[in-house]
Amino acid sequence: MSETVRLSEVSGIMVISRSEGAHLGFVERVLIDPMTSSMATLTFRHSRLTPEQAVPASAVVAFGRDVVFIDSEAAARAVEDGVDDSHRTVRDLLGLFVTTQNGTRLGTLAGVGVTVGDWQIAELYLAGGRVMAVKADHVTVGRDEILVPVGSALRITGHGGDHGIAILGHLLRVDGLALALQGLTQTPAARAVRRATKSAPGLRSVAGEKMLGGRVRVVGSVTDNQPND
Repeated sequence: MSETVRLSEVSGIMVISRSEGAHLGFVERVLIDPMTSSMATLTFRHSRLTPEQAVPASAVVAFGRDVVFIDSEAAARAVEDGVDDSHRTVRDLLGLFVTTQNGTRLGTLAGVGVTVGDWQIAELYLAGGRVMAVKADHVTVGRDEILVPVGSALRITGHGGDHGIAILGHLLRVDGLALALQGLTQTPAARAVRRATKSAPGLRSVAGEKMLGGRVRVVGSVTDNQPND
C-alpha cells in the first residue's frame, strides 16, 4: 500500500537540502494544483524577516516527522517565479464542503493526504476523524467545494458515526414541511423530526438545531398559526 502524507500537518517543519545537508528554512505553505489534484509547490522561509522561497513538488524527496528533504538548494526559487496564481494552498481548502456529484454533502475538509512520490491526492480527511480514500483524477478541487464521485461515502472510514451526519449548524427551517437538513434526511433523528412535523399541522417554524451526543436537539421557537397581535 502506498504511503501517504497529510499535507495539512507539515507546516512549520524544517526543510533540508539532501545534496548539501543545508537547513533552508521551515515549511510555510503547500499548494495544490486544481487541474491535477496533486501537490504542486512547497514554500518555506527562515523567518518572517527573510523572503519566502518555493520548490516544485518534483524537487521534494521525502517527508519525515520532523524534516522535509528536497533535492538541492538549486531547486529553490523566488515565490513570484515559483508559485502559480491558479494553485490553492491546503490551508485555504480546509473547511470547504466535500460534496458528491449528486449533491450529497459528506462533511467539511479537515486535511489532505497525498501519495509519496507522485504527490497526488489519495485521501481526504473529514471533520469528525473520518478518512475517505479517493483517486486524484476523480476529485474536483473547486473554488468553494471539493467534489467527489457518487458513492464516495462508502469509502469513508474512521469514527464519526453515520456519514449522513456530515454538517450540523445549518438552520432547520420547517415551512410548508420543507426540511433543510444538509445530509441528515436519512438519519433516525431526521426521520423523527419529519414525523413530528407531519403530525403537527400548525407547526410553522423551527429556529435551529444542535447536535449533542449523537442526538439532534431542536432549539428556538415553535409557533402555531395564530394571528399576530
